[in-house]
Order: sequence, then structure tokens, then C-alpha cells
Amino acid sequence: MELHWRTEVVGQLADAMPIDEYRLLVRVLGVLGPRFGEAAGLARRDVDLLRRRLHVRDSVTEVGGRLVRTTTKTYATRQLPLPPTLAEALTAHLAGVDPAPDAPIFRARRPEGGCGIARSRVGCGRRR
Repeated sequence: MELHWRTEVVGQLADAMPIDEYRLLVRVLGVLGPRFGEAAGLARRDVDLLRRRLHVRDSVTEVGGRLVRTTTKTYATRQLPLPPTLAEALTAHLAGVDPAPDAPIFRARRPEGGCGIARSRVGCGRRR
């Protein structure tokens, strides 16, 4: 399995996050390498813990101040292998996620004074 960032760098970035959900998101991004919108768009149905795979089927992007589900940049789906430690972390995280198949894995909760995950790339919703 190819790591997209060195393990210690991913760990340092994850440890700097204010809440557990963001720590897990950073680990998914750093270890598996999906695009941000693809990770933000992951739903419960996209996690296959039995086969230790994440299915990247679509993406979330902000359009006109609203979050919109779209196809991936390449219009293709793919599977990303989950290392055991990431599978364990996702298992624990999913215990607190809505059981519906389309429920988002990473919700746009905001830590106090911060941004939600899907808005963090656009400066907390400020227009540039």
C-alpha cells in the first residue's frame, strides 16, 4: 500500500485537529489520498469493514453557498484499501454515525470558533 504522506507527518497533522472527527478525516486524507471533496462525500455505504475498503463513488463541493453531491473529478469510482488501524478507527467512529446507508461519515460539525469540514476550504464561507 502506498502512503501519500509520511506516517509521522499525518500523525502530527491529525493530532493538531480540535476534534476526533477531524483527526480521522486527516488520517483518511493523508494515508489513503482521496481528494478533499471525495472524503467529505463519503457515506456509511462507502465503508466496507469486512473487506477493509473505502469506496469512492462521488464528491461534495460547494456551489453558491450550498453543498452539492457530484461525480468524482475523473467520473470514475474506485476502492481504497484500509490499513488495520484506520479500519479500527472507522469502526469506532461509525458507532456515532446515523445508521442510514447514505448518512455522511464526516458531518459538517463545527468545533467552537471553527469551520465545518466542507466549508474549511473556502474560508468558513467567506467570499474571496
